[in-house]
Amino acid sequence: MEKECTYEDFLKVDMRVGEIERALPFPKARKPAYQLWINFGEEIGIKKSSAQVTERYQVEDLIGRKVIAVVNFPEKQIANFMSEALVLGIDSVAGGVSLLQIEHDTPLGTRVY
Repeated sequence: MEKECTYEDFLKVDMRVGEIERALPFPKARKPAYQLWINFGEEIGIKKSSAQVTERYQVEDLIGRKVIAVVNFPEKQIANFMSEALVLGIDSVAGGVSLLQIEHDTPLGTRVY
């Protein structure tokens, strides 16, 4: 188990609900991935992300999907693409990464707590 963190530490990680508006294959990535453009609502806007979810999802499956992502990490250069958000997922027993999802609809940009 990792070292405990305080609730204040947890609040530093800004996780929000976003909707994937655009997804493209990312052949220049070292590991199979997609380039994503995710809308986090009016306050945050659209952020780009690279996601290694090619085993479980096709590009067309991702458009319109609501996801949870960290929006306050520093940008990260991945090949020729600047990733601005970290989409959250878990390893699936069926293989690949499954995206975290919300059970009920919620406005874009809603904070996870």
